[in-house]
Amino acid sequence: MTRKIGLAVVMAIVAALAALPVYATHGDPATVAATVTPGLVSVTLDTTIIAYGTLSLGTTDNEPIDTSDDNGDQTQICGSTAQAITATNNGNVTGNISIRGDDSTGAEWLLKSTFTDGEDEYIHRVSTDPTTCTFNALTTGNLEIGSSIAAEGTQDFFLNLDMPTDVTTGTAEASLPIIVSIAL
Repeated sequence: MTRKIGLAVVMAIVAALAALPVYATHGDPATVAATVTPGLVSVTLDTTIIAYGTLSLGTTDNEPIDTSDDNGDQTQICGSTAQAITATNNGNVTGNISIRGDDSTGAEWLLKSTFTDGEDEYIHRVSTDPTTCTFNALTTGNLEIGSSIAAEGTQDFFLNLDMPTDVTTGTAEASLPIIVSIAL
């Protein structure tokens, strides 16, 4: 019996030694210098105010506007914001520029992608190529308008607006939020 206990003790010692880590040194340890540059994402706009002016209820601001450049060449641009709004990637990494809208403040209009009945509803649209007069409705979710925009790169965009067909509030002016963002 003593022999069995002695054998069990020896086996336990061997198992414990086998579980211990084995260290070996072969000269001086090497070091690695690790550096990191944080990626900065930032976007700026060349204008932060868009004045549509006075628009009648039920109107759509998407009539083509003819403009000419310094050479007299005619360009067709849709929407009253005939001048492009420029978003600039002010970060130090390439990113995707997105835009979204929201319900208005002041007049309490609801942002819609299509009208339900038009009362207290408005549609805000964006285009990156206004010569085609193709605009996409803004929602409260992000809509990508520029992909892989390099640092200091830009993305031009244009907006247009569908006015409500009727309003129930007496507020004469609405603030129509537009949020432009950049992400990796």
